[in-house]
Amino acid sequence: MLDLSSSSIMLLLALAIAPGLAVCIYIFYRDVHDKEPALSLVVSFLTGILATVPAAFLENNFRGLTDNSIAGIVFSSFVFIALIEEGSKFLADVPDFNSHGQPPRMISTP
Repeated sequence: MLDLSSSSIMLLLALAIAPGLAVCIYIFYRDVHDKEPALSLVVSFLTGILATVPAAFLENNFRGLTDNSIAGIVFSSFVFIALIEEGSKFLADVPDFNSHGQPPRMISTP
């Protein structure tokens, strides 16, 4: 078991959060035509963080279902991990920022 100090844990947490936070800041300041509200970006960022909790729990439970062969690892990556992570993001999805109360369109029309 790894013995991490509190400063190591804080460093790892900062390194995990920094890329997502950088993307949020970039989107907020770069989008000049149809700017998303800051609160919507913060809520989206926080729900993304919260979506990792059930994903990590489920991935940990499905870890022993496949063997350590190449085929088992590929199957686990594309079936278990991909479906769990994308499913948790789908369930934590916030409404479209620019929908103005309209339901999101799945297929864009020209």
